[in-house]
Amino acid sequence: MIAKDYVTILTVALLRFKMHANIAQIIYEKVSPMPEMLAQEVLDFADFVAQKHQHSLKEVQTAQLSSLEKIWSGKDDDIWNNLQTY
Repeated sequence: MIAKDYVTILTVALLRFKMHANIAQIIYEKVSPMPEMLAQEVLDFADFVAQKHQHSLKEVQTAQLSSLEKIWSGKDDDIWNNLQTY
């Protein structure tokens, strides 16, 4: 049963990788014949989308941290504050 789960996970990961590679290839094929100015516009848009996603991710992380701090700051959790890792 566990081996089957690993196969499923690896299959999904491979499909996602192939899908990403296919999307990147499609973008390349559409942009490469464009004049330099238009290609730069596409690149600028890709940078904008990536920056927007990064900003949204930071907002989610900040919201999670502030809500989880209430849970993690209890006296029962003080023992974990000085935990040494090796």
